[in-house]
Amino acid sequence: MGCSFEHFPFNPSSGDNCGDSGLPCSQTFAATGGAAACGGDSGTPCGNGAPTLCGPDASALCEPACTAPFNADAGYPSSLVAHFTFDGTDDTWLDSEKGDHTLVLSPDGHYAEYTGSLIDSLFPGSQPSPTTTSDTGFTISAYVSTEVPELDDAGTSPPHLMPIVSTMTSDSCGYQLDLRWNDGDANFTLVFSYGYRTSDDTSGRCAINLIEFAIPSAAMAGIGGWGMGQWHHVAGTYVKNNIDTSASLKLYWDGRRVANAEGSSAKAALPISYSDYKLYVGANGNHSATFSGYLDEIAIFNQPLTDGELSDFLARSTSRPGPSRCQWSSVEFWDKYAPDASSATWQSDSTPANPHVVVDDNNFGCGGLKASIDPPKDLRIYDKAYLDASLQKGKAVTFEIFSGDSFCQWLLLGVEGRHVYPIDLSQPDACFTSTCELGIDKIDAISVYSEWVVPVLTSPTQDNPIRSPGLVSMAIHGVAFERNPSPTFDWSTYGGAIGLNGWCWRAVNFDLGGGAQWVNNPSVASVTASLMGRSQSSTRLEADFGGHPYHVPDNACVLIDASTNFDSAQSSETLAFVVNDVVGSWGSWDIVLPLLGTHKPCMLQLTESARYYSSTSRKPPYDTFPTVLDLSHTTSLSIQKPYAVDTVLNGPVEVSIRDITVYPDDGKNCTTYSSAASCRPK
Repeated sequence: MGCSFEHFPFNPSSGDNCGDSGLPCSQTFAATGGAAACGGDSGTPCGNGAPTLCGPDASALCEPACTAPFNADAGYPSSLVAHFTFDGTDDTWLDSEKGDHTLVLSPDGHYAEYTGSLIDSLFPGSQPSPTTTSDTGFTISAYVSTEVPELDDAGTSPPHLMPIVSTMTSDSCGYQLDLRWNDGDANFTLVFSYGYRTSDDTSGRCAINLIEFAIPSAAMAGIGGWGMGQWHHVAGTYVKNNIDTSASLKLYWDGRRVANAEGSSAKAALPISYSDYKLYVGANGNHSATFSGYLDEIAIFNQPLTDGELSDFLARSTSRPGPSRCQWSSVEFWDKYAPDASSATWQSDSTPANPHVVVDDNNFGCGGLKASIDPPKDLRIYDKAYLDASLQKGKAVTFEIFSGDSFCQWLLLGVEGRHVYPIDLSQPDACFTSTCELGIDKIDAISVYSEWVVPVLTSPTQDNPIRSPGLVSMAIHGVAFERNPSPTFDWSTYGGAIGLNGWCWRAVNFDLGGGAQWVNNPSVASVTASLMGRSQSSTRLEADFGGHPYHVPDNACVLIDASTNFDSAQSSETLAFVVNDVVGSWGSWDIVLPLLGTHKPCMLQLTESARYYSSTSRKPPYDTFPTVLDLSHTTSLSIQKPYAVDTVLNGPVEVSIRDITVYPDDGKNCTTYSSAASCRPK
């Protein structure tokens, strides 16, 4: 049996051998005569120096992160004829891992091409259908990372055609998978098309059949939205029905079928016509359009994949089996205006027991390892998580749990060598969700990421030792959750609470060494949070509006009924009132609040200059930020603790908010409340 996460609780017997699994040994092991195999004491390493994963409590039920087994030996579909992973060395990175296909990079580096022939498997559908009752066709699969086109001074954007994979030339012959953007569109459209010739055609051009999918606006913002480093999967499938000689097309977005056009092509199911036998990645045949962004994992199949086959291929090709019965993916993210892209690269010593990546986080970049939990876990019965990992000493990483697009974070600092990091599930450093309540009962993924770094901080400091870009090494040996026999946590406000004005309030922390947590239970009448942290840590009490932008008038004044234990009169520092807009820009105003126990609302006029602005429309140099803030599409308001060291209070900054009211300055409201003291420092 060995040390296994198959059944819980696991109490090894004298015949069991933990080996080098790194999985936990129960304290009862010594009592059953197994001291020689596992060290006896649960606090000592299991096997060859592997630490105990689930802590010293032998009675605790420790369960793996992921539960659904994955058949790693199933292999790729036999119909896979080309797979460009772009993972090789300088000499091989354009080679396909399947078949004898090598791309050639264009002189300007904007696209790559491959030259084949009539019988080449990369040009499917060029011959009449074989005599068979089975469907024939092909599938194109790819990952894309791009950004929304910028508007010009007139507020418009010219049309964009961005080919992903194309054999289509100026006469519309061949096939093409692309993204399109037309002026006036609210989002991209995903298109899969092909050209064919008919017997009565005299134009010399191919007739086109296509299928398209307007990508939802919800995919354009927030987590998983558009921007360099935000990856999405796209695929198109062409199916010939050889019984009724019709054809159909299918489109896939992020692994899910989103459009299906049955019988929409030529009824005679004529072969796809090619003007030449060249395939382009990132351009079309006449080079009149190129892809703006990044492409990865280009795969071509000479048969139409079913939904299940495509899903299985994506799981196998982008992830690897690892510890705790998880399938781990190497993932990367980078800010779309960062000067350099980040990367997360598999290391040669990666094994099923120890998936290992090295992240080059560059500026504003991060990356790491992520695994899906199937079926989703209900974390209400757990109180701790344990991460058994080898993390780089002195580098910060983020442990995350996901429920759909919602997630919570815990910040960790790497120590020397392999180590078990205990994580208190009741105390996340930050939570983000489009609704106020995170679905803690349906956690479907976990991840370990390097920390986002700020480019202007070029070297570590004593107070901030981890904010320097560069390589971050991480290997995962195990992740487990510890069950709490008598859960005591109130998960109902996990990540947020409905408070004043019906807004969703959260105590939020963004930095290692900081912390933000509720004081008592928040209510609809008031919310109070304790904000902690060292120098340059960002902790705040923040309200958002349920994913719907809030219109703050340009001439707004804000009545703030709040108090704090931070005495601004005794410090050169102040708190900050921060407004964030839908694209990520923000403005920050210094504010002074009365001391706790005092009911004395103060007025802040947003027409006054903010102390700081940051805008996602910034351009180099990256240490200058134009004052661009769209108040009409505000996503959140917050009160933030002083950013510098608090030498006066020397403890948590407590902020209690009873009401925040936004008024347009129409000459009445702001005047009416003029008796309220100004929130601005004198």
